[in-house]
Amino acid sequence: MKWFKSLLTKTGVAVPVNSSVQEIQFNVLEQWLEQQKTDILSHSHFIDEIQQNMQELKEKRRFLELKLDAWQHRSVQHGTDAEKAEAQTFFVRTRQLLEKVNFPADFTIDYAFRVYDALESNTENILTSLTQHHFSQHFVFMLTEEESKLPLTLNPLIKELVDLDEFREIFQRLVVESGYPALVVLRQRFQELQRLNTCIAQWEQSIIQKQARLTQAADKKKEKEAEVQSLQQHPHYASVAEIDKKRRLRRIQKNDVEDIISTFFSTLKPALEALKQQQEGQRDILDSYCRDPVPTFLQDEHLKIVGICQYLLSALPAGKLSLDLKKLDVIVPLLEKACTGYLGELQREYRQVQEELHLLSTPTQQEVFLNKIEEVHYRLDHFTRQVDHLGGEISSLQGEITAARELRTRQQQEFEHIALNSLGKRVQITDF
Repeated sequence: MKWFKSLLTKTGVAVPVNSSVQEIQFNVLEQWLEQQKTDILSHSHFIDEIQQNMQELKEKRRFLELKLDAWQHRSVQHGTDAEKAEAQTFFVRTRQLLEKVNFPADFTIDYAFRVYDALESNTENILTSLTQHHFSQHFVFMLTEEESKLPLTLNPLIKELVDLDEFREIFQRLVVESGYPALVVLRQRFQELQRLNTCIAQWEQSIIQKQARLTQAADKKKEKEAEVQSLQQHPHYASVAEIDKKRRLRRIQKNDVEDIISTFFSTLKPALEALKQQQEGQRDILDSYCRDPVPTFLQDEHLKIVGICQYLLSALPAGKLSLDLKKLDVIVPLLEKACTGYLGELQREYRQVQEELHLLSTPTQQEVFLNKIEEVHYRLDHFTRQVDHLGGEISSLQGEITAARELRTRQQQEFEHIALNSLGKRVQITDF
């Protein structure tokens, strides 16, 4: 409701203020709002004036319907074809508007809002359109003989539509004076308070759960730290730990190279898939590179893939394969790298890391101890990351709760301020 939404920024008329403060527990605040609505709607003057306005509006509707009948009859008799067609358009639109002006005997205030909202929007649309047409200034064909002798400058339909909208303006004034718009705003504030309460409760429950997991992880971390300290007392720890450090570093390097290989051929995959459709003889190797590129590349001792890349580098720019231009911009630089020794270097780097890992193998007795060190370090790293992660999540949730509580306080203050200035009610919301 455009016009009604504009009322929500208004505080209404001056109201007497209750000097005593009423404390309202949040769990009964909705009931309090319903009671305020009941009080407003049961106010005798408000209801009587609304009903009188609606009755007069219904009479205006019947009057205008009769007017439309007469105008339409005279336009048929005296208007040109063009004038009749244009006038008929606005007569029909006006009748459609009047059909919306309908109040049942058991109407509600919300129903009245919808009727007056339809009245405003449709009247505005008709008037805006009408003033832009020839009919707005040339309407003598729809006048009576007596009216045609008068110095009329305003189209009678425009006048009647403006008069019709005045009923909505009266309704608007009555609503503002009643304090009803403030009640709508208060309900919006209440709903926001409800939402914030729900969020805060959920976040607090999540913190409790995460705190329990954090405690468990912290206990496990301390346990693994104690195991590490115990292992450090072993006479072989220093030498074996150095081997462990080097092995972990080489494994990281190995994983990095595998990631590079996987990314490289995943990017080339559209070109390899396109090539499969043309070269049946290389379908097996192309399938392998598309499906599982890392082991395929490492087993490709003669680097057959380089020859494939060389062909693609010449075929793609020549348009021999169908490929999206955006993908082409990414794929061609990779093909150029592949054709200048990059893949050979990548394969050698991987095999060198593998060889170094093999050289770092230890005698069986030390291997058992080394495996134990690796296991303890792995578990310690795991629980350390878990502690850090859970701690970060808890801290983030605590920040969310703090922000939500501050917003809730502002919403509460706004609620109490509106209740005071618009309804004359001094209230204090408690027990969130």
